[in-house]
Formats: sequence, structure tokens, C-alpha cells
Amino acid sequence: MIVEIKMTFSPLLFLVAKKLSKVVIWNFRADLRFRVVISQENGKLESKEARGCYEMDAKLVTYVVESLIEKNISITAAESLTGGLFQSEITSVPGSSGIFTGGFVTYSDDVKTQLLGVPAPLIQQYGVVSYEVAVAMAQGAQKTLHADLAVSFTGAAGPAGLEGETAGTAWIGISFQGQTDAYELYRPELARNDFREACCEFAFQKISDELL
Repeated sequence: MIVEIKMTFSPLLFLVAKKLSKVVIWNFRADLRFRVVISQENGKLESKEARGCYEMDAKLVTYVVESLIEKNISITAAESLTGGLFQSEITSVPGSSGIFTGGFVTYSDDVKTQLLGVPAPLIQQYGVVSYEVAVAMAQGAQKTLHADLAVSFTGAAGPAGLEGETAGTAWIGISFQGQTDAYELYRPELARNDFREACCEFAFQKISDELL
């Protein structure tokens, strides 16, 4: 018999497994979901399958976008390593056109300078994967599109590092109500596309926690 249980991993797993021949556990961490198949054979619990995958929280995205719509807060974004993924998530929510008119995908350093006004000397001094560049990107996007809220993403998605920064390193900038800050996300254990999704969800969570 196979049973699927959604739970945070805890000793309860072992109590359940004692009464079942096989248990399929969905183990939810705050940012990563694992599917682990545990079977009991000869009185022992053995992991038969373990697969990690990143899944963006659709409910979080919907909550953030609907809250922005309700509060009439316009949003834009300047994305590098995420390549438009954050903006795609915004527009997946019905009614998002009311608060999102557009944004930027600025993959190269030159385009960051041309479209967002990020000073080339700033990139040269601090590196493209930096607090300073994330802040400048967010401010540039906000100024250009006259948005209330702007989010920026710059980092090394992998598999290789970038300018000495380890793959799985990113800075996410947020500019809102005259204040701009940036936050580092370091998740080197994630695969490239998993990390890109993690960056987007991190930004949505920051907006939810601090601005809404």
C-alpha cells in the first residue's frame, strides 16, 4: 500500500511508517519541496526514492499581485539572470495589467547601462552581481516607467559562476516609497532553473512580508 502525506518532516513519519508498508512523504521546507518514498522492510525504514524540485508558490504570487491591484500599487521589474520569469509570473494573474505596464530584461552589462542607466563605472567597481548594481537596476526601472514599486534581479544562475561569484548567488533589489534596498540570496545547491525560480519567489515573499 502507498499513501501520500503532506507534512513537514518530523518524527511523526516514523510513527506512520510503522503501520504502513510504504509511505510517500511530501516534505515541505520554506523554499524547497522534496518527494521522498520511504518503505518499511524487515522492520527498517529505507528511502527508495528522493527527488528534489523547486516549485514556485502560485498562491503567494496570486496574493501579491491581487494585493497590488487592490492597493493600486504599480510594479515593474528589471531582470538579468531570471530573464523575464518574474514578470511572467505577474502577468499570469488575471487583472495584472492594471498594475503592470511593462519591464526590462537586461542580460548584458551594456543593456543595463543603456536601458536602466546603471553607470558602467559602478559595474566595474562592484561587479554585476552586487548590492550596488541591484539597487541601481531597481531605481532605474522605477524611474523609467514611473512605477510605485520596482524589483531587480542580478546574479549567477549557473552552472558556472560569474565574476568570481559562486553559481547560486543573486542580489534582489526592491525600490518602494522612496527607499531602495537589496537582499542577497545564496542557494548554490540548486540547479540553474530552480535557482531562478527561487529568486522570483524570494522577491514575491519580500514584497508580501514588508510592503503589503
